[in-house]
Amino acid sequence: MQAPADLADWLDMVAVGALMAFEWRAPSVAFAWAAVAVAVPPMTLGLLAGVHVDCWPLRRTMVLSNLGRAGATLLLIAVPSWPWLVAVVALRAVADSFFSPAKQAALPALVPPERLIAANGLSQAVNQATKVAAPALGAAALLALDPRGVFAVNAAMSGLAAAIALTLPPLAPRPGTGAGAVWAELREGLGLVARSRVLRGAIGLIVASTFAIFVYDTQIAPLVRELGLGEEAFGLCLAFVGGGGLLGSLGLLGLRAGPLGIVAATGVGSGLLIAALGLQEMRGAEAALLPFLALSGAVGFLSSVGRVPLRAMVQEATPPGMMGRVAALVEAASLSALLVAPFLGAWLAEWLSVGAPFLAGGLLMIGVAAGAMVMGRRGGAG
Repeated sequence: MQAPADLADWLDMVAVGALMAFEWRAPSVAFAWAAVAVAVPPMTLGLLAGVHVDCWPLRRTMVLSNLGRAGATLLLIAVPSWPWLVAVVALRAVADSFFSPAKQAALPALVPPERLIAANGLSQAVNQATKVAAPALGAAALLALDPRGVFAVNAAMSGLAAAIALTLPPLAPRPGTGAGAVWAELREGLGLVARSRVLRGAIGLIVASTFAIFVYDTQIAPLVRELGLGEEAFGLCLAFVGGGGLLGSLGLLGLRAGPLGIVAATGVGSGLLIAALGLQEMRGAEAALLPFLALSGAVGFLSSVGRVPLRAMVQEATPPGMMGRVAALVEAASLSALLVAPFLGAWLAEWLSVGAPFLAGGLLMIGVAAGAMVMGRRGGAG
């Protein structure tokens, strides 16, 4: 189910970008509004969607949300201009606000606790694989179809995801859920996180690592340029980061180590590599292509390995019947970091140099590792 759903997400990004940039020649502000349309629904409606996910049968929720995604994608075929496209993208994100927490809630309902890291690793591997494949598939699809044709294919893939979801066990509402008032249910979920040291710590580390990544992530292309590498190196860099992330996710399938130990080790490793890239640019040194690509792959590998255990910790520490609310809270909190971190990175790049966001992001990742160590010493987990 996740494979066609994730592939549809990434292909939609390719088709939306092609339609806005090449057919409509939309202004730069249009792309900013498109990003806002994707982020705002999970940040605002996501918590309420999580309440309903906990009260509804999971299988039905995943089927209906994928059908909603398919319907919104079909609407993209008919939009006449970029403001209408932004509105429909926001509508699709509303359906995603239900699908994402339902998908997270399904894992602990289907998988025993000792296999949660492996299951999350497989889930992230699927996401990374579709992220690597989507640009190539999107380019090929745009040669045969226009962007609206790609939207039609994506709608069919969301329909396929809904059909696959129908084959899952019923996954009725978990014990402890009820049809109480929405705000009372929401307060219950927030209260759970406030009371649980493990949940507070894991969610805090997730948000901090997301913030650290997006301090430098939007400055990758300028960094490639300043290191004396060409446009082709930028595409290869993204491919190596995605490929490293895929290998890292698959490497977790048989891993039995404690989650916080994994987060600490990978945080130190990735932080040092990212900071080294920044320092190289700040010294005015150029980079050789092959070592740069190898380092990009290593960063992707370590970042991927470090993210999965935290998600598994959240799932294991959340009682049955509350995963939808907690997963929605994690997503909303992570997206809130995206509203600040890229602008901080851009300011550092303008104030100092393009390498400065990478130095800052690397140091922040080392800070995340230190937080994981402290949490582990206090008995947070693993």
